[in-house]
Amino acid sequence: MSFRRFIRCMACVLPCAAMSLIPGESTASADAYDSAYHSYSDTAARLVSYVARDPGLVHLRSIGHSVQGRPLPALTIGDASGPAARLLITCGQHGREWISIAVCMGVADRFIDGYSSDPALRRLIDKHPIDIVPIVNPDGYEYTRTDDRMWRKNRADARGPLPWCSGVDLNRNYDYRWDGAGASDDQCDENYAGPAAFSEPETRAVREFVEPRKYAAAIDFHSHHQTVTYSDGPQPPSAPSRRRLAEAADRVGDAMSEPYGTHWETGTTREVLYRAEGDMTSWLYGVHGILALTVELRDTGKYGFELPPEQIRPSIEEACHGTAALLADL
Repeated sequence: MSFRRFIRCMACVLPCAAMSLIPGESTASADAYDSAYHSYSDTAARLVSYVARDPGLVHLRSIGHSVQGRPLPALTIGDASGPAARLLITCGQHGREWISIAVCMGVADRFIDGYSSDPALRRLIDKHPIDIVPIVNPDGYEYTRTDDRMWRKNRADARGPLPWCSGVDLNRNYDYRWDGAGASDDQCDENYAGPAAFSEPETRAVREFVEPRKYAAAIDFHSHHQTVTYSDGPQPPSAPSRRRLAEAADRVGDAMSEPYGTHWETGTTREVLYRAEGDMTSWLYGVHGILALTVELRDTGKYGFELPPEQIRPSIEEACHGTAALLADL
């Protein structure tokens, strides 16, 4: 979908406010936005305003549509179509993980302005342009805002014999060890992997966006645990070694601890959290050989998925540090 059609579909354009900051720092305008969680439509409008700030640097497109027809926006910072190996950032695969969407938006905001004010960051983005998909599951997210705050899956209609059990866990719907350990074939389970790999329009959109492009690395932001993890699957040909994955996870975790002294545990997803097969980062690494990390944001359990708004900005700062560290390590 073209940028012009995306704007028409959103039917909302925000005025541009000039900002000047580096990743992790803030202005009054950014502070105001970062003081609350926002609806899908407000998020889409904010993305449009990012393009207005620097149309030569920032590019916006829709990569597909959700099961309920919402456009899935993707923002690019840097060269939109060149041959350089890119960094992919994704957020909002699970509806209830509001902080991940806020973090994607905040990272985009800081890196857009940091490009003009920080020569080192500019060199990194010129070398590795950034693609950000800030809300992979907009239907699930909106459902958590209006009906069920703890909803995890997308909003696909029930396909099996139980009409009251709807939705698919998008982060179990990728075609690598699909329906394996950590996934469920029970349509009522919150880890339901779907009737087939890539059965959902949201995951198909991610696949169709990723596969034509060359990526050096990827971060998939989730909540909550304060961890940086990677696939426990075997190393594919030409992929980064497992030692390389571990080193990258450690660097990102160390960088995220810098702003506030928070602790970030690192290791394979299986070692640190649980088995999770059919997930995005395992697919990115196992199928495409991309250095892919899953970052579980704040906190470690006090607030869980209901992280209060006053922790949005600290979470953004931590994510900016981690993202910059990964870029510098590529």
